Amino acid sequence: MNLPISPLAWSVPKVRYAAMVAIALCVLGWLTFDLWQLQQGLSVSQPAPTINESRAIPADQPLNIAAVASFLGVQQQAGDEASAADTPLTLLACFVERRQDLSRALIQSPDASAFYRPGDSLPGGGTLTSVSTDEVLILRNGRRQTLTFAAPATPLFIASPPQASAASAMPSPTIENPL
Repeated sequence: MNLPISPLAWSVPKVRYAAMVAIALCVLGWLTFDLWQLQQGLSVSQPAPTINESRAIPADQPLNIAAVASFLGVQQQAGDEASAADTPLTLLACFVERRQDLSRALIQSPDASAFYRPGDSLPGGGTLTSVSTDEVLILRNGRRQTLTFAAPATPLFIASPPQASAASAMPSPTIENPL
């Protein structure tokens, strides 16, 4: 293949081929340089980390239970279990979504009313577990409890007895035969 000396005289396919070869060589050079840098970084020996003996806890010293519980994300309940179970809670409203984490419950405690979602801590040391249309489940002191709506003091709807005169006043259906 005789290539002309001047690149301007080359045809379009030959220019494309030369450009692809140049790009491939550039990428190959870049990858080679990165590999060389990686190899240089790995060959430098770094000192092994040392343990600071002054900060280590002696084996004969007991662990701080409150610190371990806090580290693991466990909440310590203030007061005894009886006072936590005596905290009255009233379910005021439930807002249920298809995704349970988007559901909310309006719960009233002696202090205030607030919206809670599953996983939130409730006044008195409980945790809201799930929300449904007519009740919420609470985990309190390791026991599951159900909180439902309070029954209304007065009935919302009063059923009236059927009226006999209204039933007799209605016409009875008749079928007429045109033949």
